[in-house]
Amino acid sequence: MSVQQQLADLKLRFFPVVQPEEIEIKGRSLIHGKDFFEHVRLETRQAILHETLDLLRRHPFRLFATVVDKLNPTLLRLNLLPDDVYRYACKNLLQRIDNFLNAQQTQGLVFIDSMASSIRSNLKDARLVQIHREYLQGIAKTKQSSRFVEYPVFVQSQFFAAIQLADVCAYELFQAYQTSPDVNSSATLNPKGDPRLEVILKMLDYSSGLDRLP
Repeated sequence: MSVQQQLADLKLRFFPVVQPEEIEIKGRSLIHGKDFFEHVRLETRQAILHETLDLLRRHPFRLFATVVDKLNPTLLRLNLLPDDVYRYACKNLLQRIDNFLNAQQTQGLVFIDSMASSIRSNLKDARLVQIHREYLQGIAKTKQSSRFVEYPVFVQSQFFAAIQLADVCAYELFQAYQTSPDVNSSATLNPKGDPRLEVILKMLDYSSGLDRLP
């Protein structure tokens, strides 16, 4: 059974009269009761999050994450603009995914949760395409080739299980670094042994997929 179907079945177990695409699984929404989950009991939200993480645990997903401390003294001394930091972090992530694809001797396509609900947010999607283009131009200058088949594909996340699962992973990491902002490795990021976070960290370790910048 596909991951898409498994996540749809999970949603239907809790909300049998709602279409799966009407329920978007997001870390922030589940933990804080936002969006669809605004009036859903805490116990139910926790159960959904537990089952979502169990789904992640059962599959050999690869997970890559880039964490940026925007207040790091090194970045502050460089006097970089926020956009410069964002571009650097995006390219770092693209490079590591590209290296993984190269090691696997395969090609890949990047799917991104579209932010294009307005003219302003459409510009955010366009910026990500520009960053991807800059990355490919940089690769070309080194006489190498990328394993990405084309520019990112922007989608509506409520229709894509993989993007919803990635959001849960990202939010767990975000919370962990909010709690321990000075931690530099995944090995010390979970001192209390939070089982939810442990699922994410195991996926990162399996992929060697966590970078802390700078």
